[in-house]
Amino acid sequence: MVTAARYKQLNLVQLRTFCEFLRRRSFTDAARALHVSHSAVWQQVRALERRFGVPLLERQGRTWRPTGEGDLLLDAISETLRSVDDLEDRFLRLRGDLTRRITIVATPGTVLGELYEPLIEFRRLQPKCYLRVTVSVSMEQATEQLLTGAADLAIASQSIVGQIPLRKSLQRTLISTRVPAIAVAPGHRLAKKRRITLADLAAEPLLTPLPSHLWRQRVDDVFRRAGLLEQVQYVVEASLTPALLRWAERGLGVALFPEIAGESPADVVVRSVEHLFPSEELVAVRRRGAVRPEVRAFEQLLAKL
Repeated sequence: MVTAARYKQLNLVQLRTFCEFLRRRSFTDAARALHVSHSAVWQQVRALERRFGVPLLERQGRTWRPTGEGDLLLDAISETLRSVDDLEDRFLRLRGDLTRRITIVATPGTVLGELYEPLIEFRRLQPKCYLRVTVSVSMEQATEQLLTGAADLAIASQSIVGQIPLRKSLQRTLISTRVPAIAVAPGHRLAKKRRITLADLAAEPLLTPLPSHLWRQRVDDVFRRAGLLEQVQYVVEASLTPALLRWAERGLGVALFPEIAGESPADVVVRSVEHLFPSEELVAVRRRGAVRPEVRAFEQLLAKL
């Protein structure tokens, strides 16, 4: 039986339990992942709250989320667990028992675009390293995976990464840029027009990223400064570029988007409009501190994009 005194001492079990709970957002799921009882998870988290004298969790509908103090503790825990994990990795590497792996979280377009070739090349260079790629469109979710150790790298556009403040325990690295482009059906009037203008686009039904997308907001700013925003017709807004391309192919309008490298377009004509709109940055985010050799090797491949 676990005594109450055991929970009064700050220990790694409590820290890992707190991280696992935030990863799962459920006492039951965290208990299952940690192979302990529901009450054990609850007691470990409550012990941390008693230890620091502040509430670390709060209810949000049917789920839980960290309070402001919980977020601060998560940042601090991330750094501590990173040091412990590095120690464990070094020890296992010396024994030859370490199973090398990388967990990457990225947006759907990035997985099928910029990451497609680097993943193939990495597997060729590191055949004994296990790769796990998960998809997320929420940078808040990706950040929690990085902080709790569930992911090594998050790859996303600055439009998504910039939606939340950068945590002190995380760092960003620019890896490439996406050039603004339009896509139209082959017979469209803009398919062969020598130089496309803002007025040309303002006169067409546009298919664009969602208004919450930071790049789309920068596009709005360009139209606004030119005095054309009131004339712009956004007829379809979507988060997936392949969908915009397919709709452009069917003649629904002109797709306006940051072009994703390596993405196979539908049967459309793609034209650069970098003379009109800003490019979009693609960044890699990871925890600060020591980096495992396999993660560093993958970062080096990304640097070649």
